[in-house]
Amino acid sequence: MMLLHNMTSLEKDILKELMNIILAKAADSFAKISKEEVLINVPELKEAESKTALEELLIQNNVEVIIQSEVKGDIYAHTLLLFSDEHMSKVESIFFKRIQPSKKMRESLLLEWSNILTGTMVTHLANFLKVNIYGSVPMQPIYRDSLKGNELLLDLDVTRPVLFTVNALFMPSESQISLPMILIFDIPNMEKILHLIREINKDDFRLLKL
Repeated sequence: MMLLHNMTSLEKDILKELMNIILAKAADSFAKISKEEVLINVPELKEAESKTALEELLIQNNVEVIIQSEVKGDIYAHTLLLFSDEHMSKVESIFFKRIQPSKKMRESLLLEWSNILTGTMVTHLANFLKVNIYGSVPMQPIYRDSLKGNELLLDLDVTRPVLFTVNALFMPSESQISLPMILIFDIPNMEKILHLIREINKDDFRLLKL
């Protein structure tokens, strides 16, 4: 089943705009810890189409570290944040301007990124869709050189992950980070979301007016 293919163009626009609205709210949290003005948007939303999609995404994005969280409650899902060496270098240059961070400091920062993005997404998605969902504490970082097939604790169908890119622009340093973030739903949970979007927008497309 192709999840996004079962949506109309308008519904895809609504889902993308919803993610834009939600994750833009994470900018304030990043601004507080970076001491810079931050702009966040979601320029791309797509569904991977092969049975090896997750493995291919890790290779294509030169992923070195994965931060994984769970979304629980009325809707169940996983989020994966994918960091390459380039991503980590940019993050460090923004948040550790004059010091060389230790491994523990670096890991704490990556976990905080996941906590902010996943937490913001869950809080506002719950408000918009009127559902009871919450995010778990991010799991410890998983490094590519130690990654094994069973290390990603995914109990959902991972053959159709939904991938969106999170663009974060930090000013005045003008550092831009385009970070792949994967949302993994199984079919019943994605159908719940589609049903909620259709119910909310069946009369006046209210989600587009948020």
